[in-house]
Amino acid sequence: MIDNGVAVVVAAQAIYEGIDLVRYEVGRKALDLGVIPAYDMTKEAIVTKLMWVLGHTNGIDEVKKMMLTNYCGELSVP
Repeated sequence: MIDNGVAVVVAAQAIYEGIDLVRYEVGRKALDLGVIPAYDMTKEAIVTKLMWVLGHTNGIDEVKKMMLTNYCGELSVP
């Protein structure tokens, strides 16, 4: 999907904590492939933010940059 220019955002299943993809080998491999880590964003924030970002750009690099930018307190860890 990423090779075709589709943004892939990885989120944690845990309710209270974010994700640290560099901690485990599989996470590092995912990052190497170009996934966008959601860190501590809620599922609702991820969906809303991704819809907003895709409304402003469709370039994968710009999508990643915007998803990793904290605009209104939705993201506390980059």
